[in-house]
Amino acid sequence: MKKILAIFVSVAFLAGCQTGGPKQTGGTLIGAAAGGLIGSQIGGGSGRLVGVGLGVLGGAALGGYIGKNMDDSDRVQEQRQIQNHHH
Repeated sequence: MKKILAIFVSVAFLAGCQTGGPKQTGGTLIGAAAGGLIGSQIGGGSGRLVGVGLGVLGGAALGGYIGKNMDDSDRVQEQRQIQNHHH
């Protein structure tokens, strides 16, 4: 259990180091948690720990990617609103 907690804490610190927007950070954390939960259902003993680790990493990557796309879309919308407001 301590190893699983260490993995989650590591991902949280890594997410805090991102330069992305709030949705990217949130997506990374949510993805890591979901991936860890899904990974914990795989295998037993040290195999379960590997499943959790891979789940956390994969979930964090996927969640961060989705969140980044959402942040990028928000920025484009904001720029369009600014441009439309000035015209």
